[in-house]
Amino acid sequence: MPQLCTQRETVMNYTKGEWEALPWNVGHGFNVFAQNTFIAKVPLDTAPHTMNETRDNANLIAAAPDMYETLKTIQKWLLDDEQIIEGSQLYNQMFVKANNLTIKALSKAEGKS
Repeated sequence: MPQLCTQRETVMNYTKGEWEALPWNVGHGFNVFAQNTFIAKVPLDTAPHTMNETRDNANLIAAAPDMYETLKTIQKWLLDDEQIIEGSQLYNQMFVKANNLTIKALSKAEGKS
């Protein structure tokens, strides 16, 4: 039977706030910002990269903090399962929160937010 992996609580020191991918000099690629702080440049390089692929790469970078927070929430929920009884109000709240965070992170990564 596989062993349950656990991880110590880690505090990530990344730029807080909503990250978003914005076109950079239309046709040249995208920049990722957290509010007014520059995070990353995703240039449109030569073939085989397309503008759609470059945009999707930028969206994945912009979604990284949301995906990180989602995974931390799901991990906490899974590791605290002894305290959460299926069908209880806390169980339902944690499930809804994990689901909503997952939808938000995936939507952002897919460029839908």
